[in-house]
Amino acid sequence: MIMGDLNERVGRGNERLQRWLEGKGEETRKDSETRIIDYCRENDHIIANIKFEHKEVHKIIREKPSKKERSIIKHFIVNATIWERIKNIRVKRGVEIGSDHYLVQMELTTYESKKIQARGE
Repeated sequence: MIMGDLNERVGRGNERLQRWLEGKGEETRKDSETRIIDYCRENDHIIANIKFEHKEVHKIIREKPSKKERSIIKHFIVNATIWERIKNIRVKRGVEIGSDHYLVQMELTTYESKKIQARGE
């Protein structure tokens, strides 16, 4: 799993990526967005936070009101095994972290470990 502020804006409008993004992403995008997409394709990974349907307010991670900028630049990049365990990813507004970024929360399901009994004892 890779998590972090990758400063990549993965958006709609790139026909080559539409099938992979399923029409989701930001309105605005960077020309360098293909780096993150190519990495995911080559390593069979998924940009997990793009796949969840939320209101815009629960997806925007960074806001600069003075420049009227809003962006989704923190990403959770996961493999298929972890993807199956993710219940939700959303922005938690109102948590003060001393930045123009908001806290991002991922909810995962956990597995219970199975007890193995020794035979013949």
